Amino acid sequence: MSNFISRVSHSLSMKLGLAIVFFAGIVFVMSFGYLFVRSRQYVKEEAIVRAMKVLDETSLRVMGIMSEIETATHNAEWYVMQDQTPDSLLQFSRRVVMLNSNISGCSITMEPDFYPSSVGHFSAYSLRQGDSIATERENEYDYYSEVWYKTAKVAGKPCWVEPYDDTEEGSLSATDKITSYCLPLYSAQGEIIGVISTDISFRWLSETISEEKPYPNSFSIMLSRDGHYLVHPDTAHLFKETIFNNVEYIEEQDNNILVGHQMLEGKEDYKRVLRKGHPYYIIYKPIQQTGWSIGLICPEDDILGNYNRLGYIIFVIIGVGLLLLLFFCIRTVNHFIAPLNQLVSQSHDIAVGNFSERMPYSERQDLVGQLQNSFVTMQQSLDEHIGRLQQTNEETERRNRELINATKLAQEANDRKLAFIRDVSHQIRTPLNIIQGFFVVLRDTYSELADEESNNLLSAIRHNAVSLRRMVSMLVDASWLETGAMCECQDLVGCNDVAREAINAFNQLESYNVELDFRTSLPDDLHVHTDREHLFRILCELLFNAKKFADGGIVRLLLESDADSIKFIVEDNGPGIPEAERESIFSHFIKLDSFSEGLGLGLNLSHRFARRMGGELKLDTDYTSGCRFILTIPMK
Repeated sequence: MSNFISRVSHSLSMKLGLAIVFFAGIVFVMSFGYLFVRSRQYVKEEAIVRAMKVLDETSLRVMGIMSEIETATHNAEWYVMQDQTPDSLLQFSRRVVMLNSNISGCSITMEPDFYPSSVGHFSAYSLRQGDSIATERENEYDYYSEVWYKTAKVAGKPCWVEPYDDTEEGSLSATDKITSYCLPLYSAQGEIIGVISTDISFRWLSETISEEKPYPNSFSIMLSRDGHYLVHPDTAHLFKETIFNNVEYIEEQDNNILVGHQMLEGKEDYKRVLRKGHPYYIIYKPIQQTGWSIGLICPEDDILGNYNRLGYIIFVIIGVGLLLLLFFCIRTVNHFIAPLNQLVSQSHDIAVGNFSERMPYSERQDLVGQLQNSFVTMQQSLDEHIGRLQQTNEETERRNRELINATKLAQEANDRKLAFIRDVSHQIRTPLNIIQGFFVVLRDTYSELADEESNNLLSAIRHNAVSLRRMVSMLVDASWLETGAMCECQDLVGCNDVAREAINAFNQLESYNVELDFRTSLPDDLHVHTDREHLFRILCELLFNAKKFADGGIVRLLLESDADSIKFIVEDNGPGIPEAERESIFSHFIKLDSFSEGLGLGLNLSHRFARRMGGELKLDTDYTSGCRFILTIPMK
């Protein structure tokens, strides 16, 4: 095997031949495979249609026989209703059996109290015995509880009953299991007076159903209303087993149960099942008059056996054809690439770096000659390119150094991003843990806590919920700004109103002991066109920062105006911002105190919102008693 692989790896003709055969094989296999699958489906469908036709013919034949029996029974009803004397009933019973060769027996049974006590119970029964017919009055026995009498009486209408054994029930008894069509008789007053029961031999019915076989190994089954086998090639299953517990189909029990339920529901269809490990198709349909269902079971080998063998032959032919194609491809390619062997030996020197020995030009005009002349030209060009290559290497080294510096900057940016992600996780997780913990305390010990303790817990939960909402809002705003969207400054906003709204949000931050001083020189009816939501966000952020860093001090919100702008001034008496940090406070992820609350996005977002609203947010560096931020928006 290793020798073959080595030979293939060193032989161009083998590689080309195998490649051609490989792709040709794929085309052949896909084409023939598709045709095989499609034609197999057509053959299967045609076979199913054929089996369905056979099943339809069998079903029609059985239903025709049953219709004849029903008609004969209804005809006998007319005679019985005209004359109910015992002798007449014996004649009517015999006449029904004599005139209908498919009927094995007929009984006309009257109600116990129909005749005077001198006559007693009466049942006229005629039974076909070979070529003769025996007619007798049945011995008195409890035939009123028999299925052929009781079923019709209870139902109050004509019906077919499940097969039963009539042996030793009366003076005349059928030797085989029978099924009966039972017709209740009613008087003019609507009272039941008797039952006409017309019998057919179930062995004869089974033989009739099993006569038609579309395939050598196919067979028929018939199920009762509760799933018991009424017809089956193995008599051991008859009347004892149901399709739901038949061990023949244990390999595919779920599908078998589905088929059984569909047959009992009176559906007409076909399914693929496994019987003793072999695939079969079962085609089934109902017998409408009886509630029974008849099925035709055909082995898949009978349906597709010849076609499968044809498929094996076709694939053998394809395999032999591909081997022949490989042989001729190798021979043909060897013939055409023979001149390349000389070119290989001549180009070997170039491959090992020997450029001093020049290859001669070829006088050939074919592709091989053109290839050799191209090698000569390439050899001349290599000398020129070697010098250029050295220069390129130097340029590459320079760019590599630049790339190292850029990578270092990217790593620093990545480190800042990771630090921000860790900080976001911590800042979000901390209020969530506090909210969850205080909620559990309130839930478990609410009734035991004093009002002051409960209010403190609720205040802490509210404060952390506000902080969490603020951080989530910042992340959403940052994402929105990255899309390049602009603020729509179409809202007519009252300057004092939006300031008071921000003050209300400020007062909800109960964790800090800060006094707010609000002063405005603007009238309450002064309005500007701007983006109300983002203006409110900026003021809230400035007030929040001032309150956080001026804990125990004073925060002032001042509103002023000039000819073309409105100024919102927020100042505090906190520690202020070191001079070295002032240039970076509006950048991403900048926090002067890494242990303080916040994501380092508040001032950055506020600065960007102000710009997009046509205004400006800046730090007043002349203010030395803390921090002073001035938000300027245009007056429109």
